Amino acid sequence: MKRLKKGALINIFILILIIIVLLYTLLNSNVFNSNKIKIEGNDKISKDYIIKSLDLREDKNIFMYNLKDMEKELKENKYIEDVKLKREFPNKLNIIIIEKEIAGIIQSDDLKCYIDNKCEFIDKVKKDEEIDNYLMIDIGYKLDKNNNIKFKKEKHKNNLLKVLKNIKSLTLYKKINKVKIEEDYIRMYTPKGLEIVFLNNKNIEDNMKKTEAILIDLQSRKISKGTVDFTQGKNPIYMP
Repeated sequence: MKRLKKGALINIFILILIIIVLLYTLLNSNVFNSNKIKIEGNDKISKDYIIKSLDLREDKNIFMYNLKDMEKELKENKYIEDVKLKREFPNKLNIIIIEKEIAGIIQSDDLKCYIDNKCEFIDKVKKDEEIDNYLMIDIGYKLDKNNNIKFKKEKHKNNLLKVLKNIKSLTLYKKINKVKIEEDYIRMYTPKGLEIVFLNNKNIEDNMKKTEAILIDLQSRKISKGTVDFTQGKNPIYMP
């Protein structure tokens, strides 16, 4: 009986020793060095930033990376919504970045900020940044010390949310490049100078659906300038 116990203990010791040797081999073998690092989904965030933030090195074993800590580190970046990291044997590390969707740039006086579809702050626009491809939004607001957006009126924020939602869901994203949220009116502009005006009220979603159809009609007639006015009655009026 004692011999059996002794034999079992020896077997357990041998098994533990084998596991230790295997772990040592995995952690120290050059075969598993991360010399194939694939980064996807990054647009606003540079590859160099990701490499430096995660201390990615070709001579580092893929098992030496703590994937959870790496995800946490990247998620602290204001442009990142989510991160997915995966080891791929023997020497590959896959990093998939899901960036926050920039809905547009809100501007008030000299202050310009990127916002998401929830009208939440992402980042301030730097002076040398190229912003021509973003939807520009004129609306009264300020930033507090924590960079939380404080809109001049909650009503304006709620109506901007409706505008952003419909611009995205309809075929308006590339057709509208500027929005102005005023006290009584909402004005939208196309890149070629057409103005669309409607009241800043509960009919925003219906008016934007009509706007989509009107823009398609005007485009078919090769009309790109003028004003479409929703404020004069039930039906919109086009004025050259």
